[in-house]
Amino acid sequence: MDITVFVEIEENINQRSNKKHVNNSASVSNKYDSKIIEEIKSHIKESVEVDLALSRPLYDEIILYIKRLNNSRYIRKNGDVKEATFYQDARIDKSTWSDIKWNQITPSKKTLLKLILALNLTHEEAEALLERGKEKFDPEDIQDQIIEAIMIVRQKHDLTVQDIEDILFEYQEMYSKTKPFDCIYETPSMVAERKGK
Repeated sequence: MDITVFVEIEENINQRSNKKHVNNSASVSNKYDSKIIEEIKSHIKESVEVDLALSRPLYDEIILYIKRLNNSRYIRKNGDVKEATFYQDARIDKSTWSDIKWNQITPSKKTLLKLILALNLTHEEAEALLERGKEKFDPEDIQDQIIEAIMIVRQKHDLTVQDIEDILFEYQEMYSKTKPFDCIYETPSMVAERKGK
């Protein structure tokens, strides 16, 4: 993997961290502004939840995003989606995909993150997809920070899902002692092996 990819990911993580520290040092005069902002956010959130409840099923949304990729690997000549090819490339197992398709589950954050990366979503689209699973990016979670940084640099470096998987495993190894995390691409057997079970 090209070292410049890691450099740019680190730069993006550091920029986000610096912004967080600047935001945390807000003055007392912003106290009242923040109350108003929280009320507005609450109203917007309620509206969004209503809109989400009325919106298309998650599966239909995913299919639209797959078609938007305009990748002949995933689209047949007749326009149908090659679902198995996509979910295998996204590292999602068949039963989870089937449960999503038939609206049997609310996908886990891990599954949603895999979809976000495979579908090459924008940050705004990613946040909306996570919201569908009652999840969000956690600014304190190192893996979430890395994924958000990857989303920014991936176009420039034309990163594939395999590249992203390699990057996340590399970071998992780097942070194994200081900020350990379970990589979204790790299988249960890999987790057990890593933890010595």
